[in-house]
Amino acid sequence: MVDTGIAPKLTKLLPLLGSDKDGEVLATVSAIARLLSGAGLDWHDLAALIEHGYQTPARPQANGPRWQDMAKDLLARGSFVLRDAEREFLESMAHWPTAPTEKQSDWLQNIAERVQAWGDV
Repeated sequence: MVDTGIAPKLTKLLPLLGSDKDGEVLATVSAIARLLSGAGLDWHDLAALIEHGYQTPARPQANGPRWQDMAKDLLARGSFVLRDAEREFLESMAHWPTAPTEKQSDWLQNIAERVQAWGDV
């Protein structure tokens, strides 16, 4: 999982958007965009976090194959930041009887890293 450490940086940058100096605001927007991009996130992810807030829900019981448990966990922890296609993928994967393909496993890992990055916020 990715430990981006972006929360403290965002905490320092966001208030700078209120500057009365256009150059400072523009520089801050660029800095936030770089920070998000470096964490594999974008402005939509930031908006989702603001809209839905972040709460650590209870983790589901692990009782299935690894990919099923991981999908269920990501649905529970990442509901505020998941895109529609990711949510559908995870909901489906949570009940798959067979192991995912390499491509599907990669997508699962990418989703997990993005959800973890927001968990650090």
